Amino acid sequence: PETAGATDSTDSTAEPVAKPVQSPRLEEKEINLRSGMTGYSYTNLFAPYLHDAAEITIEDPYIRKYWQIRNLSEFMTMLVETRDVEGLKVHLVTDSEEYERADVLEGLNEIKDEMESLGMEFSYEFQAGLHDRLISTDNGWRIHLGRGLDIFEPYGKYSVAASSATRRKCKECNIIYRRG
Repeated sequence: PETAGATDSTDSTAEPVAKPVQSPRLEEKEINLRSGMTGYSYTNLFAPYLHDAAEITIEDPYIRKYWQIRNLSEFMTMLVETRDVEGLKVHLVTDSEEYERADVLEGLNEIKDEMESLGMEFSYEFQAGLHDRLISTDNGWRIHLGRGLDIFEPYGKYSVAASSATRRKCKECNIIYRRG
């Protein structure tokens, strides 16, 4: 006998019921990365704290060289892969010398165009004398970055570490997560 509103569990056309995603319990903490440690990535370090943010500001005066711009690109990729980015606003505050500004602008504009095509707003500004490295969010988290986004040792372009961040060796630094 059929019951009104009942669904046959063997019906292959029935859509699965989405389960709510539970965010892990976020807490204030400090992570001390030692030189040569592995197992860390932008995803496991930052994604849980950025998941619900609508606005993210990155302050890092050292987004100047090729690998530093690549680090920023990987950070942005982490956002795209771990959350809905439609309407997300990410603002970078950085610094650079005049002689390197053209290369920096080229990289940042490439990131901006790609993020825009995904529905994310990425903007940037240059601020002379910037020193501290920080990620702050509109959901109340401040992540103090001892080395900014430049937390990994150099690796070869054909190394497994090139495509697997958790296999990269870390540089020594502290990352501090604070509320408010």
